[in-house]
Amino acid sequence: MSLDYLVMGQPMEESPIRNEVLFKCFKLLETFDEQDKDTVIRVIDAIIAQRQLEHAMRPLER
Repeated sequence: MSLDYLVMGQPMEESPIRNEVLFKCFKLLETFDEQDKDTVIRVIDAIIAQRQLEHAMRPLER
């Protein structure tokens, strides 16, 4: 049981993101307007798609 729960009756917020820098960036992103959020999500999606394509194009390693 956390101190937050004991004092405020709410469990401490746990991050599903292990990287603290990413977690802080995503928390900050929550304060952006919807258009900026959509832009960031599209950039992230593009990077993920690029990585997946690069991985799919690699020859099979033996």
